[in-house]
Amino acid sequence: MATLAAASVICTLLAIGNIEANPGPFPCKICPIVPETIASSIRHQHYHSMDKNFKYYCPLAECMYFTSSFGSMNNHVSTFHRKTKHRADLSAAEPSAAELSAPNQDRTPNIPCYSCCVPDCIVSVPSLWELIQHFYRHLENGVEIPTCPIQNCDFKLPFKKKSNLQVHLSQKHRSWRDEGCPKKRPHSENFATHSTATSLPSTSRDQTEDMDWESTGEANCEANPDVDPLILNDELMFDCIAKFYLKLYGEFFLPYKIIQEISEAIALISNMMHCRVKVLLFNELTKLKISEQQINMIRFKIMCADLLYASHSKDIPGPTFTTDHLRKKYFEEHFHYKPPTEISLDPNSEKTNKKYMYVPVQQTLETLLEDPSVQKEIENSFQEQPAGQDGIISNYTDGQQYIIENHPRREIHLFVFQDGFNPVMNVLGSAKNKYKDLGVYFTIGNLKSIFRSKIASKHLIMLIRESVIKTVGTSKCFQKLKEHLGALEENGIIFKGENIKVVVEYFIGDSLGQHFIGGFVESFSGMYCCRFCNVKRKTYKKDPSVTHPLRTRLSFQHCLYRSRLTGKPYEGVKQDSVFNTLKYFHSSSHLVPCFAHDLLEGVISFDLSGILATFVKSKWMSYDFINRRIRKFRCVGVDTPNKPALVNVKGLKLGGHAVQNWTLLRLLPFIIGDKIKNKEHDAWKLYLQLKNLCEYFSAPEFCSSVVPYIKDVLLPQYFELRSKVLSSKVRPKHHFMCHYPELMLKYGPLIQLWTMPYEQKHKMFKNICRLSRNFKNLEYTLATRHQLNLCYLGTSPLFEEEITEAGSKPLSPDSHSGPVSQLIQHLNISQDWRECEVLIKDGVQYKHNDYLLLSSCGTQITGGFIRLIIIKGRNIEFFLEVINAFFNPDLGIYELPMVKTGFLQKVSRNQLKYPLPQPLYLYKGVEGFSLKNKLI
Repeated sequence: MATLAAASVICTLLAIGNIEANPGPFPCKICPIVPETIASSIRHQHYHSMDKNFKYYCPLAECMYFTSSFGSMNNHVSTFHRKTKHRADLSAAEPSAAELSAPNQDRTPNIPCYSCCVPDCIVSVPSLWELIQHFYRHLENGVEIPTCPIQNCDFKLPFKKKSNLQVHLSQKHRSWRDEGCPKKRPHSENFATHSTATSLPSTSRDQTEDMDWESTGEANCEANPDVDPLILNDELMFDCIAKFYLKLYGEFFLPYKIIQEISEAIALISNMMHCRVKVLLFNELTKLKISEQQINMIRFKIMCADLLYASHSKDIPGPTFTTDHLRKKYFEEHFHYKPPTEISLDPNSEKTNKKYMYVPVQQTLETLLEDPSVQKEIENSFQEQPAGQDGIISNYTDGQQYIIENHPRREIHLFVFQDGFNPVMNVLGSAKNKYKDLGVYFTIGNLKSIFRSKIASKHLIMLIRESVIKTVGTSKCFQKLKEHLGALEENGIIFKGENIKVVVEYFIGDSLGQHFIGGFVESFSGMYCCRFCNVKRKTYKKDPSVTHPLRTRLSFQHCLYRSRLTGKPYEGVKQDSVFNTLKYFHSSSHLVPCFAHDLLEGVISFDLSGILATFVKSKWMSYDFINRRIRKFRCVGVDTPNKPALVNVKGLKLGGHAVQNWTLLRLLPFIIGDKIKNKEHDAWKLYLQLKNLCEYFSAPEFCSSVVPYIKDVLLPQYFELRSKVLSSKVRPKHHFMCHYPELMLKYGPLIQLWTMPYEQKHKMFKNICRLSRNFKNLEYTLATRHQLNLCYLGTSPLFEEEITEAGSKPLSPDSHSGPVSQLIQHLNISQDWRECEVLIKDGVQYKHNDYLLLSSCGTQITGGFIRLIIIKGRNIEFFLEVINAFFNPDLGIYELPMVKTGFLQKVSRNQLKYPLPQPLYLYKGVEGFSLKNKLI
């Protein structure tokens, strides 16, 4: 009873000290296995790390930390949960009722504690880890440790230094930290000796005792009383092996030949290892006088237990991964792999090039709707309230086109993208257009805009050679896609046991592709080149700001009727679109513009190039000077991947891609602003107006009240000044830009409907082509690898909130001084928060001294420098030193004061309307920044 009372006192003290007596068990979030300790939980999670985007979660329920790095999780546990990592279960200290009622039974409870072996020290601790730490403190104070704390250790000499004990533990008991259990590994032996000799080689006394069969077996049984059930689960282990191959197929895009060679090498090596094990087993078991039949049975069971060997051998029952066919068959049965279908457009010929690769939309949707993160996003979109009356437009559902169609609340929307691209890079000569394909992808519109922009949200529908389309025609090529989309509109799809209709909301693409899909003329040098209105070429050439009323279904049908009568295009319409039979879609209203192609690669590329040419003609600078400044300019933050390209000396257009041109437009004042001799020069004013228009058109949200100002004031002013400064001709994309104000109201923020996220899919196909090195039936290779990639992505949720931190440590006011320490104490922030030096959330990196935007008011923006980042679970807080920035109208940038002193404010990351840190640059010694888009 005295021991029982002592156990109760221990539990009470642990509760008072807020230390759990038994922090486990820790159920796995992926499988049914329930590890008992933190260390075993982390080790168990490591077995699941083959999943795509796998995250390690801190096992403690009250701690919400997670990371993608095994080492970071170990560091986190060592820093924040050192005393609970190997904590033993004290619940066994209290005997059961049956034990208490037994008359002659020893009632001494089984208290799993470890006592110090130093004389006159009566300390007992509940785990081996804490006992080792206690021994370290003795050794630091000069007290000897008489013996090794590990049970059954043969080392009998005392330890006089801390380093001696550390070296001994690392060499003799390498796994002592695993719940305090030693896991001894037999000494390695010479294979040649065992294969030829009948007796053991001579060893030292220590080695002989360690190699003793019975003692080693007993030690291992004590060391591993609870083996992780995952290791004994054949299905999960086979899944780990299969995910390894799936990663080679779907992420690294290795050639089939190399993957097969890897498989054969694994089979060869594992077979050699088993040959060695067979010889060793036979020799050792023969000495134990075990019959040959029993030895063969033992050897067979050991071979079957090695699943890496079994999965690469056809002699062992169970799944095998020895061939490409068997591997893909396993993917289909266990990972929902759906291979693409080859559709022939010439059924009369078996060997025809008139074919394309097709992935049914419904098949992909069914797979996606099983993903919990996709389910969550779609369910949230069903719960969203209709557009408010505050005039803020922040999504396509706030656009007039969506509103007038009166969609039901519970409906899945699709954005379909199409574009031509060449998957083979650097093709020259006659083969330049040989492999050019048309790719068609789709995205679920119900996702948040941040998830719609990710490449994982883009899913393949079809790949077809452009030469085939020209030969067969668009109607025949898209017939199956149209039928499947119509069936989804009519029959819907099962989502959480409910039938939900699926509709095509918008088609996305560049102007050429949109004209191709919509049935408009595909030449932009004709009389009618606008799909939005029927303005004539000579009209917008004379006055670029002039636009005609937008096309309607009725006007389109009228043009189509006249075109069929005459056999020629009429007002830009040449044929009907195969998709016009869908419920909502129509060519006149559902072909959205692309901000990147129209403005960044069109208007900005030509007009900014002309503006720079004007500066050169004015003798302010030369092209060599401009390019030298660009070359030496150092982009920071989010601008780093898109540093401006060098300017084309011919002065016709800029030399960069869309986002590089955008970066140059924004950062030009910091690059050459000091060389502008006259800030009132018309060319510089034209630049500022172009920059201002771009900020309005690229806004992720805007007030509907600014649209008339853009259309009636800013655009006429720009074209009027442009006619004075630039002599270059007005292009069709200038006219498209004039439609942008009314298209913003019609479709919502245009930046959310641009093509740049889909262009990343083209880049993925180019990488597949380059890495797989297979140009025979290229569309089949690309489509198959895409589906394998989708299969690999499906091994984990597609759209999980990602948080990565570096330099974490417990939050303490004592580690800070001044206002930061005072604010921590004033807000009474608990110590279960932790601070970090660098934090990455959803791909956005935050670090100390980054500048975040908070609000905008006229020519002043309120922002703050990050002085401290604290995190608790998924809650992220910033301590910001608030400093206002002021607009400089001569440069079109915002400047910070020279003396940066402000008050400290705690801001939640979820409260930030503009979560991206603003890159800061110097202009004549003053820090400033240039906005990407207008702030509300």
